[in-house]
Amino acid sequence: MSSGGVGDTDGYTIITDVRQIDFNDETAVMAEIEQFAETYAYADIEHALVITPAGKVYSLVGNEDTVNPAVIDRNELEGSIVIHNHPVEFGLNMGDSFSRRDLYFAVEYNTRQQYLVSGERRNVLEFTKKYTANDVYDVWSNAEIKLRQTRTTRTDLTFRQEAILKAINNTAEGIVFYDEF
Repeated sequence: MSSGGVGDTDGYTIITDVRQIDFNDETAVMAEIEQFAETYAYADIEHALVITPAGKVYSLVGNEDTVNPAVIDRNELEGSIVIHNHPVEFGLNMGDSFSRRDLYFAVEYNTRQQYLVSGERRNVLEFTKKYTANDVYDVWSNAEIKLRQTRTTRTDLTFRQEAILKAINNTAEGIVFYDEF
């Protein structure tokens, strides 16, 4: 089990900094989120910032495909606020939104809020009722099917995950997805 200290890694993600914050100070928490968004909006690799109810702020560095906050102790993650970035593909002004894997992480670790930045994209995800990984799988799959059925062309969506999340937001009770933070 990880101690949650600087240098801890799972081979893909490393904890690069741990500092203190007043978790109940919404202004301080939002300042951390805004600073992260400004710093990593166009980063080439994934980064994350985890703010825990115990008042710790963890900075994490992943790779081009993932950043795994589970390198932090499970008990620290419950009720936490997490922001991470998705790298932006060349020629676009933003990358896609939260992935199914991001939703799995949120339910597995019972996080309070998830934020995402990707170029100009700013999204927030919250679970307001209890979901399991199986529930998320079903909700995501059903939204994907409905999206395929309602599209008039067969061309791929540039932001497929965003379209799925918007469909989920409109149909699944207890999953709240919105733009801007």
